Amino acid sequence: MKLLNKTLTILFFFSYLLIFAQSPNVNWVKVYESTESTVYVDTSNIKKFDEQISALGFYVYPSPIEITEIKKQAASAKARILFNNELRNFTVIGTLYYDSNWKIIGETTLQSYTLGNISVGEPIDSSKVMLSIYNKCLEKLDSIKTKPNRIELTKTKREKVEPPIDTVKSDREKLTAKFIDKKLNEEVNISIPKKADKLKEEKSSIIPTSTNPQTYNPTNEKNVKGMIFSDGTFFCFQVSSWKLKSQAEREISNLKNQGHNAFVTEINLPNRGGNWFRVRVGYFTTLEETENYQRRFRK
Repeated sequence: MKLLNKTLTILFFFSYLLIFAQSPNVNWVKVYESTESTVYVDTSNIKKFDEQISALGFYVYPSPIEITEIKKQAASAKARILFNNELRNFTVIGTLYYDSNWKIIGETTLQSYTLGNISVGEPIDSSKVMLSIYNKCLEKLDSIKTKPNRIELTKTKREKVEPPIDTVKSDREKLTAKFIDKKLNEEVNISIPKKADKLKEEKSSIIPTSTNPQTYNPTNEKNVKGMIFSDGTFFCFQVSSWKLKSQAEREISNLKNQGHNAFVTEINLPNRGGNWFRVRVGYFTTLEETENYQRRFRK
């Protein structure tokens, strides 16, 4: 009996290692491997929005590592990544962390990020992992674009794939994953502002109705819709948020040169590290006028 138990224990151990070493399911393709981690990308979850590419990366660590943000050790992590083709940079929008039993132990999200922050992000070439994920995304998107109408099915020998991890998600994990995807979907609606020459062409047709910040009462401000705010009388929309005032002022200067009535507001957020400087455009007299302007701003 002891020998049988020992044998079963060994078999279970090696089975676990096999599962752990594999990608979560058939759609996850290994793109990078080192002594620090093995990285996969979900080829079924690659999305393109104009010059933005959204991807889901999965990191498996040889042994649990300490994650400073959640103060716990994680055996793996799943991250939502946004690449910018034009600027060739990347931003990690949100990350879920798992323990050795594939249970979520924490999450992090980039609360203050919007796609209007054209200076936010790190160069893709600065990270071998991100470069590998990015190249796989381009490869996948290119294969979809050049895919023939008629597909010939060929028999190929496939390795046995373990059931998808997603089929055993807890309710909390599903909700958390949906939260990060929802946040990304909300934010991808705010695209990079037009180049200066194109914006100047439309300058005369998109000037806000009211341009005097002193007519706006910030104490009555409410978030009306998306990134649109109102004091009950006037409206404005937020373009970006910065920790340094100098960065916000630079963006204000750029936006004004492009013909926008941009300004900065300061807010104290103790749970996010203190004061933040929000770059906004306004003011408008109706929500409809604000939305119309915002749509033109995104183009």
